[in-house]
Parts: sequence; structure tokens; C-alpha cells
Amino acid sequence: SYFKQNIGGIYFGKVSYNNIIMPKFSPPSYVFIIVWSIIYLIFYLTMIKNLSYNRIYILYIIILGMHVLWNFLFFFMGYFLISLILMAILYFTSFVYVYYFSQIKKRYFYIYLIYLIWLMIATYLNIGVYLLN
Repeated sequence: SYFKQNIGGIYFGKVSYNNIIMPKFSPPSYVFIIVWSIIYLIFYLTMIKNLSYNRIYILYIIILGMHVLWNFLFFFMGYFLISLILMAILYFTSFVYVYYFSQIKKRYFYIYLIYLIWLMIATYLNIGVYLLN
């Protein structure tokens, strides 16, 4: 509806999920809220138990900063290519983060596998949005 799209436009800046051409197999917008909430909860719960590992904590802060920057570039600025490049850097950094965490406890790799898979989906969507818009 008109009201929903304008509220989304105000909230997201230049780009709203509802007014861009999305690639095939794009999930509904509510899926993002659910999945990202679970992922950030996983980040939080694992980090509070492992704050003594400085290297991991620094990567955690960098990754969270890149997530914020990606949202700003993608939604507020509409810079789909730049956000895609940042997504590639984010994926590499996240892979290193998961690697270091899995060295502490192997099960962390499996816990964070959800995050790495979701980043692959987000990358696919970012590529699709870049190509279609």
C-alpha cells in the first residue's frame, strides 16, 4: 500500500525493500527481521562468553560496523555496487571471525554456519539488486 511504502521509504532512506526489483527466490521482507535477529542474538551470546579473546572481539566490532555501513550504503544511499564490494569484504572478515571462533570451540563453527550461509544469500540478493536496478 501507499502508506506502507512511504513508511518504508522514510525508514530505509532512498531504497525500500518493497520498491526495488528483487532477484528470483527473494524471501519476504519479514524473513530478514527474523533471521537477522537470530544471528545478532548468536553474536551477542557467544561474544559475552568470550570477551577475553581480543582478536575475536576486534573482528566482532569490525563486522558489526560493516553491517551498519552496508545498510547505510545499500538502503540510505542506494549504492548497490559499493555495498556489494563491502559485502565481499564482510564475508571474508566473517569467515576469518568464524575460523578464530572455531579454534576456541568446534561447535562455534556450526553455530556460525547459519550466519555464513545467510551472508551468501545476502550476497546473491545484493548481486541481483545491482543487476536488476
